[in-house]
Amino acid sequence: MKACFENLSFLKDEDEELVMEVKDLISELQSLNLCLVGHFLIDRKINFNAMKNKVASLWRHGKGMSIRELNVGKYLFHFFHQVDINRVLDGAPWMFDNQLFLLHQLKEGEILNQPSINNVEFWVQIHDIPVDCMSMAIGQ
Repeated sequence: MKACFENLSFLKDEDEELVMEVKDLISELQSLNLCLVGHFLIDRKINFNAMKNKVASLWRHGKGMSIRELNVGKYLFHFFHQVDINRVLDGAPWMFDNQLFLLHQLKEGEILNQPSINNVEFWVQIHDIPVDCMSMAIGQ
């Protein structure tokens, strides 16, 4: 193993050390309840930068948000305040480029790539229903 690294050297400007604070990583993992994981119901790749800019303007996050691509077609939205995440969830369903965007709020203990996101809630408004047909059973 040592032989693999014998010819390895750093240039003068490459000798900065990478410091990773454990408390920062723990803090990020503990705030997963402020994260949404989402994906589109399409097979083609979405332009990540265009989607990121559009989502940021539509969701009007007041306290801040970061967006990362987890893997092809799956995105992580990390919010910095519960008010912002509630606004996004209350405004669902969301569309981008005429494609439905499914979202799932992560819960404590979930793994980022684990949640299967395969449903979305819609509000349906039906007009001119007779009063005697306005019941939960008929609605379902």
